Amino acid sequence: GTLTVAETAAEKAYLLTAYKEMKANGSNVRFLSSHDEVAKLEPAVKGGSVIGAIYSPLGGHADPSKVTHGLCEAAEIEGAHVFEGQRVISVNKIGMVQDEDSACRYEVRTSQGKSFWARHVVVCTGCHDNKLLRESFGIEIPVIPVKGQIWVTDVRPSGTLNTVIYNAASEMTWRKIREKESEKITEKKLLPRQANINSKWKNGERMFHHVYGRQTADGTLLFGGDRIVVNDNNGHLDYAVEEERVKENYDFIKKIVPTVGDMYGSYCCYMPFSMCEDGKPLLGELTNAGLNGLWLAVGFGPSGITLGPMAGKLLAETILSTDCEYASADSDSPVMRELDPNRVVRNIISRSKSPDSKLGSQMPA
Repeated sequence: GTLTVAETAAEKAYLLTAYKEMKANGSNVRFLSSHDEVAKLEPAVKGGSVIGAIYSPLGGHADPSKVTHGLCEAAEIEGAHVFEGQRVISVNKIGMVQDEDSACRYEVRTSQGKSFWARHVVVCTGCHDNKLLRESFGIEIPVIPVKGQIWVTDVRPSGTLNTVIYNAASEMTWRKIREKESEKITEKKLLPRQANINSKWKNGERMFHHVYGRQTADGTLLFGGDRIVVNDNNGHLDYAVEEERVKENYDFIKKIVPTVGDMYGSYCCYMPFSMCEDGKPLLGELTNAGLNGLWLAVGFGPSGITLGPMAGKLLAETILSTDCEYASADSDSPVMRELDPNRVVRNIISRSKSPDSKLGSQMPA
C-alpha cells in the first residue's frame, strides 16, 4: 500500500479534501486522522512529524527495469525487433517511397550506421527529444529535462518500511501552482518553465520538500527527493548528483521516518525524465508542422512506467486505425485532444528552418 503523509494542518486539510474526492470516484482509500493511526499502520513513522495521511491499500510500486525488459520481451514475441546500443542520430523526411508493401515517409539513422524506413515513426526519446527534433526538422517542443535524485541505504531487515511513503507538501504546492491559487506563489513570480517541475524558486529559496521512499526487494531502503531542472546545452545534459541537496533530503526524511536514523545512503544516483512546461504529456501526430506520420510520446515525467503502457496502446491503435474509444487526435476524445502535441509545437517552431525546406514547402507559423 501507499501512504501520503501530512506534517501540517494545511497539508492535513488538503489530504482530507483529496480523500473525499477519491472516495466519490470510487477509490479504495482510508483517511488516517492522527499520528497514532498512521504509526499503527506504518511503525517507521512513530515519533516523527506526521499528523495524518491517506492510505491506499491497493497502491504499490514496480521495478522500472524489470517492467521495461518485460515489455520488450512481450513485444519481441509479437514480432517486434529490438535494437540495443544504437542511438538514433537523425530522422529524415523522404517523401513517399515504396518499400515492400508500405509507402514510407521517413528514414531513421542510428549511430551504428543502420537505416530504417517507415511510414510512421514514434519519437519517444525523453530528455533527448528536443535535440533530435531540432537537428532533424528545425522544431522545438517545450519539454524540460529533469533529474530526480535518489539515495539508497544498505540492506535492512524486512518490514523496516511496510508501505510506499509520499509527502503531501509537494503534491499540494504543485496543485496550487497549477491552479494559481496561492498569493505567495504569485508574489514569488515563479518561472513558468519551473511551475510544475522544480522544488526551489529561481533565487534558490526552497518552496517545499518532495519526498518518497520504499523498501526494495533486496532489503535496501530507497528514498527520492528534489526534482531538479537540468541545463540542456544542445543535447549535453548535466546529470551529476548534487550531494548537498541529497543531504537536505535525508535530513528532512528523518523527521517523517525517524527509524531512518543514521541510515544515510550507501550510494546516490539520479532518475532522468522529461516534463512538458504545462505538466501534461505530449501524445500524438505532428500534423500542424507538416510532419504527418511523425508521432510524439514524451513528457510523462516520473510517471512513465504508470502512463507509458497505455500511451503506447493508444498510439498503436490510432496508427493502425483499429476500433478504439480514443482512436484519433482529430476526434472529440478529451484525452487525445488535451495531450495533442500541436498545442505547443505550433508556437515553438523555429522560423529559421522548415522541416520541409528541402521539399520546397513552408512551415506553418
